[in-house]
Amino acid sequence: MDVKYLKRVLLAVVTAVVSIAFAVYLIYHFTLSFRNRMTTAAAVSISESDSFSAVGYIFRDERVFTSSGGAVDRLYPDGTKVAVGSKLIDVYSSENDLILSERIEVIDRKIGILKSSSVSGTHTDVAQLSGNIAGDVESIRSSITDGKVADAVSLRDSLLIQMNKLQLLTGAADSFDGAVDRLENERASLVSQLGTVYDTVSAPVSGYFYSSVDGGEELFTTAALENMTVSSFDEIISRSSSVYPPAGAVGKLATDYRWYLVVKTDIYESEKYSVGKYYDITFGDRSDMTMSLELVKITDGTVTEDSLMIFCSTDHPAGFDFKRSQRVVIEKGSYSGYRVPRSALRLNDKGEIGVYVLSGTLIKFRLLNVIYETDSYLISAAPDPSSERAAEYLEMNENVIIEGKGLYDGKIVGS
Repeated sequence: MDVKYLKRVLLAVVTAVVSIAFAVYLIYHFTLSFRNRMTTAAAVSISESDSFSAVGYIFRDERVFTSSGGAVDRLYPDGTKVAVGSKLIDVYSSENDLILSERIEVIDRKIGILKSSSVSGTHTDVAQLSGNIAGDVESIRSSITDGKVADAVSLRDSLLIQMNKLQLLTGAADSFDGAVDRLENERASLVSQLGTVYDTVSAPVSGYFYSSVDGGEELFTTAALENMTVSSFDEIISRSSSVYPPAGAVGKLATDYRWYLVVKTDIYESEKYSVGKYYDITFGDRSDMTMSLELVKITDGTVTEDSLMIFCSTDHPAGFDFKRSQRVVIEKGSYSGYRVPRSALRLNDKGEIGVYVLSGTLIKFRLLNVIYETDSYLISAAPDPSSERAAEYLEMNENVIIEGKGLYDGKIVGS
């Protein structure tokens, strides 16, 4: 037997075995390394506001007053609560009285603007006011461009109010009290020159007085809300485009302290809200005006995915414009906590929702207190430090594992 040949064969076999073993060793550790590869993201603090914007319509019971003509002197500013029997309007007959009355109306408008320009007790700041002014200017420009002069004029007072407030906040003006006093003295002088009153309007019931009449007083009533459907709401909105104030309309009285805001949206949005709860609503024509209204009813469409949300309020803030339709922003709530990607969500053996975090070389399971969700992430509230299980919940800045395999609580990375 050739010994040298056998040695060469043996050496080749040993070399092959060692090579295979080394390859297996490399493959094993490469696979292990790949299996333990994971991606993490820090649990950072985040705040979100859940809201949506829509056009809202105001419904309330209103009684319109008319007169056969002449110069009208309205004795109360808009929004004044008056008792039954209160004299609301005097009507004069002469042309001179008409001119005097028109001058009085201009003064009333100026007084109203100045009185609405107060910044005491509000949370308005310079940046917000500057934004409001820019928004009003842009809206006026757009209305004029579109030929909607009436809309531009209606925004004029809002713009002046915001500009006056800015003067007060920046110190450009100390107060408008002196200007108001001068205007009221001028008004009293003009009123004294008016001739004989030939018609008077008094309040048949108690309520809130308003000078503006839009013609929708017979459509947007509380009775219309009783059995309202999406289709009947659409019909009211359609009809409202062709109604006008009655001839000789001089003012109206809101006869119930309750008023309603109806917003049309879709069922996917309305299902986020609960009947009986109060929600903060910001009114677009007064972006610094936010009120809390109760959601009293949700009505879904029968053949469409539309939905009606009906809110109720008993508040009548000074300076609030009860214009029939206006853009609103409805806020569901504000949420603060830790941002967690949806891809990181796991369930433990108890069926509790949570995430795995990487703490050094150790993997730990952390519970979540989910308070807000989106398609891509959710917000988990910070744990209550007094809770017995507080230590089991996700903490800020922990490294959340958003991608990884073979994860379990207590695992040491690399094992």
